[in-house]
Formats: sequence, structure tokens, C-alpha cells
Amino acid sequence: MDCDARNVVYVIISNGCNKKYIEKTTNLRSRVTLHNQHINHPELRIIPLSKHLDECTDIQTKYKIFPFYKLQEEDRLRRRIKEEHFISIFQPELNKLHAAVMT
Repeated sequence: MDCDARNVVYVIISNGCNKKYIEKTTNLRSRVTLHNQHINHPELRIIPLSKHLDECTDIQTKYKIFPFYKLQEEDRLRRRIKEEHFISIFQPELNKLHAAVMT
């Protein structure tokens, strides 16, 4: 898979602390652009991940991103179920930031 991957579950790894974040998307390229905008423009931030990635390191490249599971067809419900499945298995620390805000 590459940046043009669609209907995937992916992991972000912070270059400052190596903590992970798992999420799903229909279009990886668009999602990477959105993450970069949120990191570089605090006024656009929606989730705590963006602030963490911005503040965790002072190097230019704030994170690595890897798609690791691809669904064959576009199915929003199945993508969400797979995302939740992988989060429950791997328990990525940066997802807990998001969960804390949502509760």
C-alpha cells in the first residue's frame, strides 16, 4: 500500500516518543494532508493527537504513517469495526488522548 491507499486502517507513530495512534480513512492521501494541516495550524486542531505530534518533537517530520489493513470495498461500518478491533488489540497510547477528551 502507498499514499494513495483507500479504505484502510493505518497507524501513526510519533517521531518524538514512538507512541502510536490507530485510525481509519477512505483516502489516506487526504487524511495525511489533514493531519499535517492540524499539526501546523493550531487553530484547525480537532483532536489531541495533533497537539501531541506538534509538541512532542522539534524536528520537521513529526510522525510516520503506515496503512496496515485494507478493506476490499468502501464500507464505513466495516472500517469502523476494524479500527475498533485493532485499537482493542494494540491499545495505542495516543488513542487514549482522544478517548479522554470524548468522555
